[in-house]
Amino acid sequence: MQLAEKGLLDINKPVVHYLADFPYGDSITIKHLLSHTGGLPNPIPLAWIHLDAEHHNFDEQEFFQSIIQKNAKSQALPGVKFNYSNLDYVILGNLIETVSGTSFKTLCGRPYYSKACDRQ
Repeated sequence: MQLAEKGLLDINKPVVHYLADFPYGDSITIKHLLSHTGGLPNPIPLAWIHLDAEHHNFDEQEFFQSIIQKNAKSQALPGVKFNYSNLDYVILGNLIETVSGTSFKTLCGRPYYSKACDRQ
């Protein structure tokens, strides 16, 4: 919402406007992701936990790309029903990084963003 307040994005625009490779079509908006009404699947369990010793080899982008590719079909039309999805947050994180030009982890270290990141 802070990026929207700064005029860097519009929550009513389709996600594909900001993320050209968004695989779920061009009718899902940022607002849909924020409200879990985009119809995205929620693959469970997501085995994204890894040992601290493995962290330097963990490729977060590659990991989530494979999850999205395996779950590329929407489960409902956008705006039709609430369907919680961890992928909504993953995609929102990618969108934040793209629009801001800064990694999500770096943004979480900044005072202006830290309260929002405390929930992560």
